[in-house]
Amino acid sequence: PFVRRMIAAPDPDAAQALMRLTYASMPGAAVSRLHVLFDALEAGEWPAVIHCTAGKDRTGFTVAMLLAALGVHRDAIYADYLLGSRRDPLQVDSPSSQYLTRLLGRELVPDEARFMHGVRREYLDASMEAIERDWGSIPLYLQQGLGLDDARLSRLREQILE
Repeated sequence: PFVRRMIAAPDPDAAQALMRLTYASMPGAAVSRLHVLFDALEAGEWPAVIHCTAGKDRTGFTVAMLLAALGVHRDAIYADYLLGSRRDPLQVDSPSSQYLTRLLGRELVPDEARFMHGVRREYLDASMEAIERDWGSIPLYLQQGLGLDDARLSRLREQILE
């Protein structure tokens, strides 16, 4: 419904709601990919490159979960996420901007672009809230969702942090 609203007319509120919905869906949608990433890291296949179209959403969530697995404090995870892609959210020549222009049949207005291309604490909050709702906590998400028991977390931390 948020995309339909944005197709019909510029709608910054729909853009913001769409981003929150996107982030709320990430924990469940990312489980299989995160399994692959953590298996590779545990097997010593690093350094690793983590990226997505805009370099802030799926990448930001993935890095947040990696930092959580390494035992990084939640405040530091947020601080890292909020660094974002360090690009101006009004930049219109990015692949994600081009995709949205095709999808909507128009360019984003500046207020929509700020929501769609920026990083906001509330977005990562939506992912964290979904994790707490569906798994109970980040440690349980790592364990039950991603198969990172204490032994695997210990090996991962040893490989990366020491």
